[in-house]
Amino acid sequence: MSDSPFAAKATLARISATFISYSLAHGVLDFAWRHKLGPQRYNALSRRDRIYLAEKVCSSVNALVVSGLAFKAIFLDKAYDGDTMHPYPPLAHEAFSHLCGYTIYDLVTMWFQGGDHWSMWTHHLMSLYGTSLIIYLRNPSFYPLLFGVAEITALANNLVWYLQTLAPTSRIIPFALVARAVMFILTRVWIGPYAMFRAWANADFDLTKLWMQWAKDPQVAKIAAVLTMVNVFTIGWFNVGWTIATCKLAVRGWRKKGLLVAKKSQ
Repeated sequence: MSDSPFAAKATLARISATFISYSLAHGVLDFAWRHKLGPQRYNALSRRDRIYLAEKVCSSVNALVVSGLAFKAIFLDKAYDGDTMHPYPPLAHEAFSHLCGYTIYDLVTMWFQGGDHWSMWTHHLMSLYGTSLIIYLRNPSFYPLLFGVAEITALANNLVWYLQTLAPTSRIIPFALVARAVMFILTRVWIGPYAMFRAWANADFDLTKLWMQWAKDPQVAKIAAVLTMVNVFTIGWFNVGWTIATCKLAVRGWRKKGLLVAKKSQ
């Protein structure tokens, strides 16, 4: 229906508005950072870091919006209780549309920056095609929305980056590294296993029913089912790897803090 919030034109307008809003905000934030840091300090940063100054603020806003909408739809509104394959609540549509627009903006900034690890490109491209596909097909929306909850870790990542870039000698850094590791453990490492558990529970722990839901359900497109499974396993694995990496960095940062304290006490 033309007046539906899920109508194609309305969705494209929302995605475009999100992309344009973040792009304009980036320009304003870049100007603000130039003014705050001063020409000498700003120009001393690498091109990549100068872009990050504004991008990290936009990233934090996106993290709050997407993770908040996802958490509310899944755990507060319980929109998927009893069925993880067919519901498509309005909050899911809002989250996917916002994330799609933001991801396009973020891919543009990554292109201008250069140097990102292949896993980050894979993660962002999978987010873009995954959200676009679910917006179009709508089912099964639970699984990509569940991974949206983990976007909140961007706040901790961004805090660590700002401290290490703008205040590299700050005593807060070891605590920020530990807080980031804890946030990853609480919001990322369990997402993949939990998604698989919900799929298993949705089939009443019956392999035949599980197969029918994912391979034979006429309401679930085969491409959506296959790509959703790929995303669950791939991004689920990335989440575990990223969590291990943040924990190692937290331990290393805390040990370095201990060494500095010991040297000062000698």
